[in-house]
Amino acid sequence: GECGPSLGRLGPACSASAGSDEGIGQVAEDDSDEDDGLEGIEADDEAGAGNTSLAVRTAFLDEKAAACHCLGAMAEQCGAAFAGYIGTVLPALLPLAQYFHDDVRHAVLTALLALAHAADAAFPAASKWAPGQPAEPLHQATRSLVDTIMPVLQQVIEQDDAMPVVATACEVLGGLAKSLGPAAVTCHLPTTVRVLSALLQRKTACMRRFDDGPDGEDDEAEEEEEQLLEACGDCIVDLAKVCGSEFEPFFRELCPRIIKYTQKNEFVQFPVSCDWHFSRLQQRDRLGVYAVFAGLGTCGDSRHIR
Repeated sequence: GECGPSLGRLGPACSASAGSDEGIGQVAEDDSDEDDGLEGIEADDEAGAGNTSLAVRTAFLDEKAAACHCLGAMAEQCGAAFAGYIGTVLPALLPLAQYFHDDVRHAVLTALLALAHAADAAFPAASKWAPGQPAEPLHQATRSLVDTIMPVLQQVIEQDDAMPVVATACEVLGGLAKSLGPAAVTCHLPTTVRVLSALLQRKTACMRRFDDGPDGEDDEAEEEEEQLLEACGDCIVDLAKVCGSEFEPFFRELCPRIIKYTQKNEFVQFPVSCDWHFSRLQQRDRLGVYAVFAGLGTCGDSRHIR
């Protein structure tokens, strides 16, 4: 990319901005009327030493999210040229996957996918994987990075209480599968399917927050739930298409969780490709559908399946 010659200056600067805490401070309640450019985020009185609030400069949050986004954009555009910076960028990004602000967490997750793409461009497998072909082992450098990223995505899906952020994690997970192939995700399927199953059973943090709180009566929250379930469905389809027969036993586990979302009385609809396959469970022998779904990885376009 055109920014390649400037990576030596831009990379460290963005990493420093992403990891900075200069815009965060503690303010006492009796100082809340003073205009110091800070906005209160949440109460923090665990120490019992007076009423204080965690305060953050709005511009600081914008800068941190923008820095993370910039790192991801540079990795995506510069590809192999960015690989030398992954070792310094990754430690700055990983802690921010649990940052308190949604925009920052979202930017971090998309940046992690870009880092994986850059690593794969710099250290490609012996032959590039294509749908329908056997899994090609990843280069050790890419393998190590993916093995670092996958637990982060799984933790976000299970523990993050913001549905848009969890939807992003599902999209990134599916993106890793599609771009790097089965070698990237097959060894992580047991935990991945466990957290996706928990999401479908509404046992993850974001789903419990939606079901237990007033958000369930909010139109915006309902739209976020629809988008999350759609992202989850897309992720499942991506994993099935990429992993092929390796996904068949995991589909057995997910199948009963998915069926309830395909019923007509549910306002949530899975993606067309996902919904089409699952709705046929009512018309065909289930084991036959397992085989069809598991075979998506070798059949290409799912519309060819009859």
